[in-house]
Amino acid sequence: MLVLVVGLALALAARMQEPLPASPSAAVTQVAVAAVSAGGSHSCALDFDGGIWCWGANGEGQLNAPDRAFALVSAGDTHTCGIDLEGVLLCWGSREFGKAAAPAGRFLAVSAGEDHSCALREDRRIVCFGWDRYGQSSAPAGEWLDVGVGEDHSCGLRADGAIRCWGDNSWNQLASPPGAYTALAVGDDHACALTEAATAGGGVLVCWGFNQRGQLAVPADLRAVQISAGYDSSCALTA
Repeated sequence: MLVLVVGLALALAARMQEPLPASPSAAVTQVAVAAVSAGGSHSCALDFDGGIWCWGANGEGQLNAPDRAFALVSAGDTHTCGIDLEGVLLCWGSREFGKAAAPAGRFLAVSAGEDHSCALREDRRIVCFGWDRYGQSSAPAGEWLDVGVGEDHSCGLRADGAIRCWGDNSWNQLASPPGAYTALAVGDDHACALTEAATAGGGVLVCWGFNQRGQLAVPADLRAVQISAGYDSSCALTA
């Protein structure tokens, strides 16, 4: 459900069936995109000109991206966040619990969750905002490389490759594995991480937390180069 988009590494093609109200151009029905993020009931894509395209539910205005060029986008449950080309963080959609109240400053990454969001500042510190019943918005200090949020927990990838999670631990979603990792993906109540690729075939995928739907059951001998964690599923891209 909650996908953190951290770069423009993967070129995809997305075909829109109808012109989208939140699109940079309502006349375009097909666009090549650089990154995509799927949220609770809507999805957003970033094109190569920095425009954000969103489709799906729009009851809280989560499709209505500001008219500017972006570098990153993350779709949450009923809100969306993006970082523009100047590093400014913006969020739109539902403002319940303050989950769309983007802090000032310059940012490198953002993850929009169900009722909270977290972002990585230019100085590599994590700042979270929104619902904090379980401490999911109380980010620990330190230097980080990435951050991802789920329903009631958050995880960060430290500068040394270690992973630390905070918030609700009802399903052991805070029990991050020891070792060094290069990529992190946080789902609703589970998360996955990718070890450094020893060969061109990709790294080893490890998942932890809620497993009622088999979302932790990584296929044997899987080597991956990119990962994504959803509501009750996990996906990986091989070389």
